[in-house]
Amino acid sequence: GTKAGETVEALTAMLLVAVPHQSFRAARKEYPSEFLNFDAFVDDRHSDLTNVTSRQMFTNPAFQQVDPECKRYLSDHLLKVTLLIGDVLMRQGAVGEDLFFLARGSLQVVINDVRVNTIVSGNIVGEMAALGVDSKRSATCIALTTCVLFKLSRDLLVQALTQFPDQKSLFAWRCRSKNEDKLLDRVTRAPAFVDTSPLSVVMTHRTLAKISNKFESRLYLPGEVIMRQDQRGAHLFLIDFGRAVAAL
Repeated sequence: GTKAGETVEALTAMLLVAVPHQSFRAARKEYPSEFLNFDAFVDDRHSDLTNVTSRQMFTNPAFQQVDPECKRYLSDHLLKVTLLIGDVLMRQGAVGEDLFFLARGSLQVVINDVRVNTIVSGNIVGEMAALGVDSKRSATCIALTTCVLFKLSRDLLVQALTQFPDQKSLFAWRCRSKNEDKLLDRVTRAPAFVDTSPLSVVMTHRTLAKISNKFESRLYLPGEVIMRQDQRGAHLFLIDFGRAVAAL
């Protein structure tokens, strides 16, 4: 990072070789396999800090109310990511499906080439991508210091919600609470959406305007079942955003 974690004082005459962090970062990108042992050394060197901050992930509001068994399941499958100064965690406009918990370090948030915020340890980045609300990153995040993060993929979240279905309501509530304005906008523009839907091919504008007043906006999280084979249904669904998979 940009600040030393401890004071080091020479006890005797010493000769050291100083490695610029830019050269170190370039070598890491070119020969990633060569740094596996180095990463293990860093992990051991900071094991106490890493263990504490990984547990802190579940004190974050996004996970605070999650069932302990579900927390343990997620914790066992989290992937740890290490960034050096200047490394890009995500780029604005890029497709993403993972969220990251920043356990150590700080990130610079950049939108349209303007620095808008700094994210410090204890916070989550990319939550809406993992929940399936946004398919593209809304900002670029760059490491200001050496960072240690824990990655939770959308696939892992789906697996967890499949094994712990009673936890879906918690993530649905958080998804709605963080995106109330966005979801409200989608509801209010429902008539315009209908005019461009496949129904406009087989129905008149007058008919579409009449039935659109009865529409309900429903939010489904990744892993939630919209309909089941052979079960009687009472609704036709139009996909406003997102994607689903059908299985027989």
